Amino acid sequence: MTLATLYVAGEVHRWHANAAMAREGQTNADHQGRAAQLLLALNPGASAALISAVLHHDVGEAWAGDLPQPFKERAPDLARAHAAIEADMRDAIIGRPFPTLTAEEEDWLLLVDRLEARLFVALRRPAELRRPGSGWPRALVSLRGQAERLGCLPVVDRLLADVIGGAW
Repeated sequence: MTLATLYVAGEVHRWHANAAMAREGQTNADHQGRAAQLLLALNPGASAALISAVLHHDVGEAWAGDLPQPFKERAPDLARAHAAIEADMRDAIIGRPFPTLTAEEEDWLLLVDRLEARLFVALRRPAELRRPGSGWPRALVSLRGQAERLGCLPVVDRLLADVIGGAW
């Protein structure tokens, strides 16, 4: 793989299968970069492995695509098979195996991935966060629980309130 492949992989558009968000124009590079900023703000002592993981976690979508959450929930076996293929493609694009993370680092990766998504929706389509069929109300409960386990719930709650409330 070439460095150009890695760079261009960031151009993949997120939300392609989400009718409410598909036209919002977020790229994977934007998402991964913002997730890394959130990680470093919430966990300034993050390891190099975790930072690398956050910066590259969705790169495989350039070749494997992504599956919408409702599909993953209805077809978990297919979702796991797809995830394995996406991981292989991600490793090929970044030119090395994905970093091995501790369980806590995996939690940080998941937190900033989900937090960045929620913040993006809050900026672009805040009403979507309240739509019952969107899954966002349920996702907030999970996000807050994870932030509490990682010891950053007050900061995450303030961030969400500030972005949603326009205090920026």
